[in-house]
Amino acid sequence: MLDIPTYDITIPVGVTFSLRFTIEDEKGMAIDLTGATFAMQVRSTFASQNALLSASTASGIVVAANVVTVTLSASATGEITDDTGVYDLFLTWSTGRVDKLFKGKVTFEPRATR
Repeated sequence: MLDIPTYDITIPVGVTFSLRFTIEDEKGMAIDLTGATFAMQVRSTFASQNALLSASTASGIVVAANVVTVTLSASATGEITDDTGVYDLFLTWSTGRVDKLFKGKVTFEPRATR
């Protein structure tokens, strides 16, 4: 079984949140992401029916060469009332193969300024 890396993140509520990462092979070389798509969702638990936040290459995820940037809008994060959640990020290659790149816990950081 493949060991999926775990990266816990903190998302401030009511601000634009960005997560940027690079896709490289084991030698540190850029991987060609031509035709690949990405999808990320945040849920209260992995079993939760509804996503708290979503992003995809159609909306919120930008791929430039081998650099991937996930952006969640301030209005989307501003709707969050949970304290914690979980997320995962999937990559669908142009061949149709689907890989789970990473997963983790999410801590939502409340804001005092309203």
